[in-house]
Amino acid sequence: MIPLPADEVETRPASGPWHVLRTEPALNPHVGMWTWLIQRVTALALVAFIAVHLVWPYSVLFQFLLLAAAVTHVALGLRVILVDFGVNPRAQQVLAGVLAAVGLVVLLVVARTLMIL
Repeated sequence: MIPLPADEVETRPASGPWHVLRTEPALNPHVGMWTWLIQRVTALALVAFIAVHLVWPYSVLFQFLLLAAAVTHVALGLRVILVDFGVNPRAQQVLAGVLAAVGLVVLLVVARTLMIL
């Protein structure tokens, strides 16, 4: 195990051999919790919307809801991948906001194409 510099580790003992307590917490620690929860809810919604899509394949409303759930699920999955590859945990809130904005733009373009809006 590679030791971390002394300024990145708290001085009190950790609870296990792999546990490291960082001194700089994220700005909003609940962002990760909410994005995790929303991603799980959209996964369940995807299963439900795919089932409805098989019954009513030409329903524009359910196609749009399926796309909305998929875009949200993908955006949050990309956030998880970027955080796993070392994006600063302090930037999670900004990252979640940027990916939500990109997802909203994709949804608006598709909705306009499908003539929902």
